[in-house]
Amino acid sequence: MRKISIAIPYYNNSKFMKETLSYPITDDRVSEIIICDDNSSDLDELKVIISELNSDKVKLIENSENLGVYLNKIRAIKNCSNDWVILFDSDNVIGENYINHLYEIDDWNSDTIYAPAFIEKINENGHHDSYFDYRIYSGLITKENFRNLDHFNSLFQTMMNTCNYFVNKENYIKCSEKNSPNYDTRLISSLDSITLLSDWLTSDNKLFLIKDMGYKHRIHSNSSYLKHMNKINEGEWTRQLYQKIMS
Repeated sequence: MRKISIAIPYYNNSKFMKETLSYPITDDRVSEIIICDDNSSDLDELKVIISELNSDKVKLIENSENLGVYLNKIRAIKNCSNDWVILFDSDNVIGENYINHLYEIDDWNSDTIYAPAFIEKINENGHHDSYFDYRIYSGLITKENFRNLDHFNSLFQTMMNTCNYFVNKENYIKCSEKNSPNYDTRLISSLDSITLLSDWLTSDNKLFLIKDMGYKHRIHSNSSYLKHMNKINEGEWTRQLYQKIMS
């Protein structure tokens, strides 16, 4: 059976990590979990959690300086040893449903990102809040059919910036490193996922939303790096990205 990696870009989310890691360490299809710490202030707490889990799967990479969320995602994936990687946020919860749906696909195509279409939102205390339901966009999204979608629908924009998807390591890194020199990666930290995904589609790759594949997405005060990074005009940046895809 083909093994996969999980890449977790991490920054100051130690209070959630025990739950984040609890299922993946038990699934035999996951051979490694790479946590890339972006110079966090709670690194000692994270190390305690990893030690208590006592799993050889979990490997911690420590950045000597803060790279920002965009570059830290790329570094997390680069440290994986398998060809296919689940790129997953440190404050979210993945379960058997997500991985089962991946293995129901006959063949993973290296030019395709596989993403969940149904996501349960949970609050800071772990209680159910509501859903991100992207199933209206289920199926294949390409550069060609992108122009037919309702880009400025808030649900579509959220889908584009949610992350937590399954990627081919080599192709994802190639696409990311080709485009990253064009950006102030700290300035776009709030829209890193939509930027990376837009570059992916612009490079004639594809996005496939799996209808009933899901996970739990935690909403909390430290959900992004925003309090540590600069902000941009998100609406204008999103328009520029969409225009680039359609050009």
